[in-house]
Amino acid sequence: MVWYSISEDEREHEAEDENEHEAEVEDEHENKHERLTLKRTEGNLVKFMIGVPTRCRTTDLLCAVKIEPTIKRLDALKCDFYLRLRKNVYTNELLDEVKQLENSLSNEIMEIKTTYDTNESELDKLCSITKYHVKSEFKAMKLNNPKVAELIKIFDT
Repeated sequence: MVWYSISEDEREHEAEDENEHEAEVEDEHENKHERLTLKRTEGNLVKFMIGVPTRCRTTDLLCAVKIEPTIKRLDALKCDFYLRLRKNVYTNELLDEVKQLENSLSNEIMEIKTTYDTNESELDKLCSITKYHVKSEFKAMKLNNPKVAELIKIFDT
C-alpha cells in the first residue's frame, strides 16, 4: 500500500479550485433565478394590462398580442450588439482583450449557449444561431398553436 502526502500548497490549490467551482454554480443559480423572476414579472404586467387573472398561462397570451418574451429579446439584442462590435476593427480588438474578464459580453454570450442547448464554440456563429432560434421559435409558437389563434380572434374583436 502506498501513502501519498499532499503538500500544504497543493491543499490550498485544491481548496481554491473548490471555491471557484462553488462560485460558478452559485452564479449560474442566481442567473436562472433572475431569468425566472423577469419572466414572471413580464407575464404579470401583461396580464394586469389586459385584465386577465395572474393565474392564467402567459406564453400563449404573449404570442397572441405579438410580444416576444423579454429574456429571448435580450439574448437576441446581446448577440446583435456583439456582431456589430465585431465589425469594427477597434472594438474587435477590445473584445479580444476583455474576453478573459468575468463580466464580459463574451462570457454573457457563452451563458446564452446553455439556454439554447447548442455546442457551438465560435461566438460569431453562436450569435447567428441564437438570433435564428429566437425568431423561429416565436413564429412557430404563433403558427402551430390553436389557443393562440383563438386568443387572436378574441383580441381582434
